[in-house]
Amino acid sequence: MMWNLTGLALMGLGLVVAALRSRVGPVSLVNHSGLMGQTPVFAALFLLFGLAAVGAPGTADFASEDLVLHGGMAHHPALLFLFISAVSIQGYAVMYLFFRVFYGPPSRLTMADAALRERIALIALGACLVLTGLAPQIIVDGWMANATPTVAPEASQHASAHP
Repeated sequence: MMWNLTGLALMGLGLVVAALRSRVGPVSLVNHSGLMGQTPVFAALFLLFGLAAVGAPGTADFASEDLVLHGGMAHHPALLFLFISAVSIQGYAVMYLFFRVFYGPPSRLTMADAALRERIALIALGACLVLTGLAPQIIVDGWMANATPTVAPEASQHASAHP
């Protein structure tokens, strides 16, 4: 579940970056680029998809990362520290890129923000990530309905017979 949701968030982030690159060309990260004034929709979607890929609360990946965090807590405390460090570094990288690309002195370039078809596609993907983040049971119920039990029926009957 985690890889699927992270993939969706990274797909949205990649689409935003590709759309910006097609309008601006390469963006230097040495200085702030100041694209917020001309591309506010792309800025909001960049932040949404970037934080969704990290697993921010309220996004689809949060529940799966929380399960990984709590599942690993009892068994592998050293790996837990590495996991938390990796997520923290990812969050820092997303915010660093967001501020470098969208904040700063206003850009002198003239460019259009997201076109209607880009807005529809990207906002629909973002809405899916947020809605499944607010109600992750929607995805879990769908996957569990198709799952096969991993315990043999006689083993589960034997376990329920002996409390």
